[in-house]
Amino acid sequence: MTESTKDSPSAAMPQMISLSEIEAVACPCGWAQRAFGHDAGTSVSVHYTQITKAARTHYHREHQEIYVVLDHAAHATIELNGQSYPLTKLLAISIPPLVRHRIVGEATIINIVSPPFDPADEWFDSSDMNCDEMNADMNTADTSSALPMEIHHV
Repeated sequence: MTESTKDSPSAAMPQMISLSEIEAVACPCGWAQRAFGHDAGTSVSVHYTQITKAARTHYHREHQEIYVVLDHAAHATIELNGQSYPLTKLLAISIPPLVRHRIVGEATIINIVSPPFDPADEWFDSSDMNCDEMNADMNTADTSSALPMEIHHV
């Protein structure tokens, strides 16, 4: 970095966000607290995600994800294109676009998404709906039993 770039007013400013202060939102995996993204002008978004037993297999057409497993239930696994792999604490998993994936069993992960997360890029094979369409469809269904009782913060 040159001296002029470092001192330039147009240089990007560092940002810090406490994930524990971000409201959790429902996602196909369970609950996510999402930081950064398009509005923050970053090239990735970071999610603190509580995976529930009701996690659904999905894929992304544009996004690459990197999961970092913070904690998991005994015998929890990740399915990648139909193959199952055991989870271990601090396991890092790179998931390219179009790879069908889900975690089976409860887990807590950090998810790094590039480009920044867009809910329109969550897809399901069963109906070929994206997440926005699925959420609209789910508004008429009783999903209360699939939701966690509490969110754990780090």
